[in-house]
Amino acid sequence: MGWCEFWSERFLNFYFLLLTSLLSLRYTIPMSLLSFFKTKKVISCRMILFFDIGRGNCRGALCAEIPGQPLSIFHTVMGEERITVREHSKALPLALDSLKAVLGDLLRYLHSLSGNSEYEFKIIEVLCLLSSPYYLAKTTSARFRSEEPFVITKVLVEKLMKEAEAHMQKKLASANPEVMGGGKTIALSKRVVQILANGYPIKNPYGKEAKTLDISFFEAEMSSEVKDSIERIIQSFIAASIHIESLSYATWSAIQLLSDSVKDCLFVTIGKTVSEVSLVRDYSLVQTVSFPHGSHLIVRHVARKLKTTEESAFFRLNLFQEGKLTPEERQKIAVPFEDAKSEWLLFFENAAVSLAGSSLLPSRVYLSIDGDPKGTLSDLISEDSFSSQTLSPKGFETIPLKLQTFRQVCQFDNLTPFDVFLASGACLFLPQAPHKEREGETEQKTSPREPPLSTREKKTSMIQSA
Repeated sequence: MGWCEFWSERFLNFYFLLLTSLLSLRYTIPMSLLSFFKTKKVISCRMILFFDIGRGNCRGALCAEIPGQPLSIFHTVMGEERITVREHSKALPLALDSLKAVLGDLLRYLHSLSGNSEYEFKIIEVLCLLSSPYYLAKTTSARFRSEEPFVITKVLVEKLMKEAEAHMQKKLASANPEVMGGGKTIALSKRVVQILANGYPIKNPYGKEAKTLDISFFEAEMSSEVKDSIERIIQSFIAASIHIESLSYATWSAIQLLSDSVKDCLFVTIGKTVSEVSLVRDYSLVQTVSFPHGSHLIVRHVARKLKTTEESAFFRLNLFQEGKLTPEERQKIAVPFEDAKSEWLLFFENAAVSLAGSSLLPSRVYLSIDGDPKGTLSDLISEDSFSSQTLSPKGFETIPLKLQTFRQVCQFDNLTPFDVFLASGACLFLPQAPHKEREGETEQKTSPREPPLSTREKKTSMIQSA
């Protein structure tokens, strides 16, 4: 065999092998390429986390925005309850462990959805709600006066807020407020809750002229160590923006959305072991106070007096409220039941009176409650014997925030475990949320109470803390 024949044979063999290989991959190569370049439609999701000191756990929910539809809550994880925890120092590590477990469950659910559909579910924002005593809340006001009319601008509003914040930090440094978690106390969030032009509320201030400008903003502080712990855990699971907000602010935002902007009211947020009472005047969240007794106070008190478990006490309290106990059993529960109600009422009365100061309290009371046996506490607030003592001559009109009410702004099925606290957090994601209007993220409507802008005053800048 000559040199040319040798290489000709080798070339033919190579060509034959190459051709057969290509023919054998005729169908597999295009499919592989198609699968490689195939993209899924991305569905933006948001996550709500509620960090609950009362239960020593975390609760979470997943929300999705579908154009033309209400905000959809499509999956929740309620976390493992530990209602027997007494000390906050022990509850915090348990709640952090619960946070990890809830995050894991939520993300596994998203992964299962993405793996079995043409959609990819991506979390773009995480909202973590805190209840007392994880945070301290207060409302601060800033005032600007001028002899001549001036134009209200975003720059001016931000300047006044910075001056007020600096003033507040000086007070915090001297007051040394107690907040759960220890370490340095830092600002959690800051929201404008009211703007007054010439003494009148205005929703669309920018570009308007005035001679006086008053701004009230709600600010919450928390432990830097707790904040870092929460953010570090979330970031280890998700690469998304993280916002931490107080439960009181979320509840106020929900009330404003669901009740078409309430001018004056009280709202009470009752958890398992902590209750918060907040005052709203002229659409502004003025102040929030808390006390370490929630809905579980009654259950715990009855359990202690009857020498039984808290689970058994809760079950018997429900039967008691339904009138399904024998006269003997009713008598055993009636006394500790009334004692527990009186104890909670005393704390609530002190909180209400501290909010009132020298003024009358609003008659309307919104109630957001976690685990109230058969409306025990909501009924208590409406009793005439209490109303006369709280500087509300007309008595209280109690309006419970129920899950059904939230269907106005979001949707969820009846089979999904859910509660009003997570629903309140979902309201902060809505485009018409009060804080988004303040930030100019939605179209704002001019208040019908806007005044003629004409007063002559000397130009001053003054910061006040409430």
